[in-house]
Amino acid sequence: KNMNWMMDEFWEMFCNALEKDRGLTESRVMELMEQAMFTPAESVSEGLFDRLMYWDEIIAQLSSEGKEGVPVVGHDRYAAEKPENLDLKGDKKIAVIHAQGNIGGRESGVNPVLGLMMGHESIVRELNRAAEDEDVAAIVLRIDSGGGESLASDLMGHAVENISKKKPVIVSMVDVAASGGYMMAYRASKIMANPMTVTGSIGSISAKFDISGALEKIGVTSDFVGKGPNAEMWTDRRPFTEKEFRRFNDNHWQDFRIWMDGVAQARGIAAADIDSLCMGRVWTGRQAVQNKLVDELGGQYEAILLAKKEVGIAANEPVTLWHLPEKKDLIESIVGGDEDLDQALSWSVYRQLRSETRFT
Repeated sequence: KNMNWMMDEFWEMFCNALEKDRGLTESRVMELMEQAMFTPAESVSEGLFDRLMYWDEIIAQLSSEGKEGVPVVGHDRYAAEKPENLDLKGDKKIAVIHAQGNIGGRESGVNPVLGLMMGHESIVRELNRAAEDEDVAAIVLRIDSGGGESLASDLMGHAVENISKKKPVIVSMVDVAASGGYMMAYRASKIMANPMTVTGSIGSISAKFDISGALEKIGVTSDFVGKGPNAEMWTDRRPFTEKEFRRFNDNHWQDFRIWMDGVAQARGIAAADIDSLCMGRVWTGRQAVQNKLVDELGGQYEAILLAKKEVGIAANEPVTLWHLPEKKDLIESIVGGDEDLDQALSWSVYRQLRSETRFT
């Protein structure tokens, strides 16, 4: 059911965009989907493209009359330009902290299999760095994470809560900010999401491994030494006893209830309504606004405007954006020590594995 309503939401937004920008109604989109594949010429005739052109023809069209060509700026060149060289800086500063990846461990880095990892100590350090800088008026926390470790998520959320009492912390959700990604967000001053951001997933998974069957098949046995009635509760050599599972299950629900109650209090949601928004359900950003899990729709630009508003800075007043963590170039990574170089190598390995195994 959750997958169906999410698909309905995405489909409605998709069709609305096509009708607004291309003049294609939902019924016309369905007709085009029957054909599925189009040659470039067919795409133009059906209104999917405007025209077919080679790159040199585009440059020729963009060129001013009497000139041989038009300057073209690539993405890398554009990204390398420093704002201070373009007179884009202001006297006041807003910190933009990028929190991306699976949540787990102390320090952020790259896992060759799991990809980008968000460590709680790395993010808390950057949050505190921005909070303690007297020139920083507000913080925009960009979250792009499907979650991970509950403790790490809560520690980051606790830091967000504390810092938001000193200066505004605006959470800006990217593609996904769910489960642990939402746990670190819900105590912020304000939360913004894109219309199609996947968010929520206020749920909890807890388990233990029982490999006794596998060990039995290969003839491996074991023995235990312990003291106390529950010393062997978490062993992977046997399942829970009935009493152990009952205690485990009760403890799990108690922890989950604390999270749900915290969300209800922070977001101003009635306790009677919070259950229907949790239990692992996910929402689009548009649905999340309706459900009070998110305050407004918008991306990074709108989040910066909201941060300005929160501290009384005019919307058209230039501000200096301080992006954290600060990027390092190749030379800085090499001279920075083994950790930086290891992360760069791990990222390369991950990208290679992703390419060869076609992970999604």
